[in-house]
Amino acid sequence: MELDSFLRFRKLPTWQPRDVEALLEKLSSKNRDFVEKYLAAPSQRAIARSTTSNHLYMSWGFATIELARTRALEGCRKQKPDEACVLVMEDDRWIGNEVTEQSAVAGSAATPKSGP
Repeated sequence: MELDSFLRFRKLPTWQPRDVEALLEKLSSKNRDFVEKYLAAPSQRAIARSTTSNHLYMSWGFATIELARTRALEGCRKQKPDEACVLVMEDDRWIGNEVTEQSAVAGSAATPKSGP
């Protein structure tokens, strides 16, 4: 996180606290640590979410976005083998749909996983 402070001090682009809030809302998650780690992680990165329990799995640090996607989906499916998993985030781009109240599970588990 020190790198982000360095970038902010020099008015260079980096994620902002409001980015964390927006992503927490889209993910219907309360796991701030997971989101902050994802936003600070190096590209190429992705988040997969199980469609039943709202479990989150991230991958990061891959040479290509294709590898990051594949690893996020594989990790999600490994941890939640009885549930479907979908990609919701690629690098800084939201590609999923917000979770509805009925499909969200309060306090959903989110397990950060690192790259290669």
